[in-house]
Amino acid sequence: ENRAFKDCKSLENILFPNTLKRIGSDDAKERDGAFACTNLRSILIPNTTEYIGPYTFASCENLQQVQMSDNIIAIEKGTFYYCHRLRDVTLPKELLVIEEDAFTLCLGLKEIRIPMGTQELKKCAFANTKMSAIHVPPTVTKIGWCAFVNSPTVYCVAGSAAMEFARQNNMKCAKAQ
Repeated sequence: ENRAFKDCKSLENILFPNTLKRIGSDDAKERDGAFACTNLRSILIPNTTEYIGPYTFASCENLQQVQMSDNIIAIEKGTFYYCHRLRDVTLPKELLVIEEDAFTLCLGLKEIRIPMGTQELKKCAFANTKMSAIHVPPTVTKIGWCAFVNSPTVYCVAGSAAMEFARQNNMKCAKAQ
């Protein structure tokens, strides 16, 4: 549940069982997630996992790599908030929504590919990152204020919500690859 390993500074590695269904619960406050403020370096979430609660890995400052379960449909609020070394993220294939502040202050992120089928990027989902590219599929129809800033190149389909968002926010736009 929430705060289970919070502030365990010696925690650098974890092996989740293949029977894991959930991590944390939906009422976590900022930095109160199950593994918040630990020294985890990489995470492999097994495909049996269907839910990761808000702020679960917030402020894991040494976290660099995450491979998520394909069965997760939402990346909850602040899940990876202030994981400033995070550089490599494999998003779930079944993803529908990325909630607000999910990747805020992930300064190591340079590029991200939103999976086909994702429908919404909530406000500040990727705020204050240093991404140079974000690939947004045409299935994304809702993009919240400040969803991604610092002018990454937005790779998208002509006429899509991502193209409209990029144009309204004076961002570079390029044809989806």
